[in-house]
Amino acid sequence: MLVRIFTEAGTRIGYGHLTRCIALYDEMVDRKIKVKIIIKSDIDVSKILENRKHEIINWLDFECLKNKLNLNDFAIVDSYIATYEHYDLIRSESKQVLFIDDYGRIKYPNGIIVNPALDIGNIDYSYFSKIQVHFGPKFIIIRSPFTNMRKASLRKDVQKVLITMGGTDFKNITSLIIDSICTKYKNIKFEIVVNSTLLDKTKNTEQFNNVRFHSNLSADEMANLMYNVDLAISAAGQTIYELITVQTPFLVIKTAENQSNNINSLLKYIPKQKALFCEENNFLDLLKKNFNHCISFNYRSNVFENMKNTIDGNGISRIIDLLLKTTKYTDIYIRNANMKDMLPVFELSNKDYVREYSKNKGRIDLISHQKWFSDVLSDPLSAFYIVTNSTDDFLGQIRFKMEDTESIISISISDKLRGKGKAKTILDQSLANYFSTHMSVNEVIAYISSKNIPSLKLFASLGFKYVSQKDDIEKFIIKRGDYFEN
Repeated sequence: MLVRIFTEAGTRIGYGHLTRCIALYDEMVDRKIKVKIIIKSDIDVSKILENRKHEIINWLDFECLKNKLNLNDFAIVDSYIATYEHYDLIRSESKQVLFIDDYGRIKYPNGIIVNPALDIGNIDYSYFSKIQVHFGPKFIIIRSPFTNMRKASLRKDVQKVLITMGGTDFKNITSLIIDSICTKYKNIKFEIVVNSTLLDKTKNTEQFNNVRFHSNLSADEMANLMYNVDLAISAAGQTIYELITVQTPFLVIKTAENQSNNINSLLKYIPKQKALFCEENNFLDLLKKNFNHCISFNYRSNVFENMKNTIDGNGISRIIDLLLKTTKYTDIYIRNANMKDMLPVFELSNKDYVREYSKNKGRIDLISHQKWFSDVLSDPLSAFYIVTNSTDDFLGQIRFKMEDTESIISISISDKLRGKGKAKTILDQSLANYFSTHMSVNEVIAYISSKNIPSLKLFASLGFKYVSQKDDIEKFIIKRGDYFEN
């Protein structure tokens, strides 16, 4: 088995796609999965891809693309320029495909969509089967060096500021910041990250004693730089998620229209966050005013508190799990139920160990079950998931029933998995799917028999809190916010 990652980098596109694809690549190497990056680029990416298996070709050429596909292999596509036809060809000639999308660029063919943003706002994925779209803090792609460096506190005064406007900065915003900010705040040290081309263009600014340039930084070097500054000025791309993870406050600048969703979702999680758009008529005046505000300890401390626990850094692992239809080192997949699952669910529901802890302990007759099953499938307030392996063998079921902003969960797992430590993975994955596709649900409720010790421990392990008890049934609740912080 091989996983091919199709992406691009370029003068106007930058390095953002490639950076997060490298993060996915490294995770698969750690799992001992064979992987290769296929990249279209008009800039030199050899240093970034050093020691990683890759091929620099124009994979947007259909004949070239066909030669790179195999029905036994998996594919990830992270692109701003591929067409529907490219995606459809990759889908049809791969075992499974996962699309990274930032702003609903096109309507994708059947597969898995991951939008690695805090929220998707008004992006319309309604044409897709709900379970195939994943987004939110749990799916943000963060390179491992950044998850290992989180600030514990802030300095009272700003001594160092990081400036990073993306890999290409084709609008030359870095120079504007140097002229309007760096020259005015001579008591602050400015660490400016640029590519090698921009480095040559900015040589004349070396006359400033408070400016230092960095180019071709490794992930470890960039993480260390973020950790050691007091504030950052950043474009609204992938870098803002790394800054949130390290917990370094920043002023964000939208440099492209496709960054709008990043900023809108950012403001939902960090309401006091300062954001600018470089195309505004009075951009320089706003830049000076907002920078002066952002260096205050009050602003930085407020933003710092909002950043805590927003991104756990495990998004890469979850995305690879989705692609392979597995969870780490297992073979578990969760999909929507259909009528073919009626009989397996019936047989599982009548197992002695399932009936023992059910509210109704009597046997279920097939005719009643058929009607119930059909009603649940057609109920818009119900979500019905089936647990399988990669060959679609039935291994269990999870149901959610929505009532206003709450939802009641029930779960039963095949005896093939009992005692194998898979239940937490199944419950976690189903909650991630459900919360990500039912944004109006604020909490999930579980009713568990007080005699069912394994289930009590299972739900508690994922953050469910005990609320009350009636007879021998205990009530547990997990809130959306608490789940995504766990």
